Formats: sequence, C-alpha cells, structure tokens
Amino acid sequence: MTVRIARQAAFALTASLAFMGGAAQAVTVYDATADFSAVNNANGVWSYGSQALLGVGFTLYTHAEPLLSPSVIGSANGWNAGSGALPWVAKAGASGWQCCSVGGVTAYVGAGELTLHPGPNKELSVVRFTAPVAGSYQVSGAFWGQDDGSNSGGQGPGTTTDVHVRTAAGDLFTSAINGFGVGTTVSFNQVVTLNAGATLDFIVGTGPNTGASSYYNDSTGLRATVTAVPEPSGIALSGLGL
Repeated sequence: MTVRIARQAAFALTASLAFMGGAAQAVTVYDATADFSAVNNANGVWSYGSQALLGVGFTLYTHAEPLLSPSVIGSANGWNAGSGALPWVAKAGASGWQCCSVGGVTAYVGAGELTLHPGPNKELSVVRFTAPVAGSYQVSGAFWGQDDGSNSGGQGPGTTTDVHVRTAAGDLFTSAINGFGVGTTVSFNQVVTLNAGATLDFIVGTGPNTGASSYYNDSTGLRATVTAVPEPSGIALSGLGL
C-alpha cells in the first residue's frame, strides 16, 4: 500500500511539474493589426514610418492622421508625415474605408484592415517590428491589392506595388502586387532568428511604375503576426525524471 501511495504521489507531482513546464513555454504573439495604435508611435514592438530607399534608414511618421482624406465612405486613422500626406500607414474603422478619386471610389479597405501607401517621391511605407528579446520568431501574413485602379490613367490594373519582409541582412520575402482583391494576395510564413533590438520591416513600395503618377492607386493591405516561442523549460524533464 505504501508503494502504491508513493507511486500515486510521484505521478501527481510529475503531472504538475510537466504542466508547469508547458506553462513556461507560453507563446507570445504580436499582431500588427490587433496591436495597431493611432495614438502612439512607437507602440511597444511596433512603429510606423518610411524609407527613401529599400533597406536604407527609417523615418518615423510624426503626424497622427485622425481621418484619412479624401474619404468617401467610412473612416481610417493612422500615421504619416503631415496632414493628408503620403506615404502613410493606417487602419480602417469598423465600417471599413473607401476613397479617393474625385470621380468616385478606387480604394477599398475592409473593416479593421491595415493599409499602406507609398509616397510621391517613391518613399516606401513601413510597419516595423523590433524584437523585445533574442530568439526565434515565426513570421506569417500576407499583402494584397486594395485599389481597383479605375482612375489609374494608364498606370496599371489597380495596386501595382513591390512588397517586402526584410531584416537588416536583407529580404526574407519579396513579391509584387498587381491588381485588386483577394486574387492578388501573396502570403509569407518563415522562421527568423533575431537579436534583442533587431528589426523586421513590412514594406510597400511603388512597384514598376514610373513618372509623376507612379504612386497612384497603390493602397496595399497588410496582415502580419510575429510569434515568439521561448526555449522549452527544463521543469517538465525534471518531472519525468521522477
């Protein structure tokens, strides 16, 4: 009987320690959309800004844009360098956001979606993640076209941008968006090792277009999550040793 009780006690302790070990492996998920702030830039691990050239420098947006203009339907607020200026990063409200041509709507941003738009001098728009601790991170998400190009003036079928997921060492992922809607979606899913303070940029550029209107009709959606899983705790192994 004593042996049986001892075995039961050991099993209970092992299970408890294994559970504690599992708890120690809690997963932390950083979501660019859910975490978006129209009040603070930087906002925890996320910041919003622009680059004059791909991978060169990073200029933080300083202007909080409470209502992107011109707006036809719905609302969106976000960040840029000045009132109504491009490039920008923004998040649509609960009813979505539509804009921007004088003759009608060309950009369609769904409810709660992020939208990035490059600038008139080929500035790239950037959502930046800064690693809070060193480790491995699962990076997943997608870009897609949000502009149908109905007033594109020959600039293309709608959104025509180059998109990137990039560290200081170079692109983890790069692709192009050509057109509008779910059929233009390009997805990424990779694991990357980052040092504490290292950056991971989600970037939208003007694509292949040239000329003064090269940045027209380039609203681009972004969905991105960065998941950090700490190293497994030794507690569970200790429990199993019992």
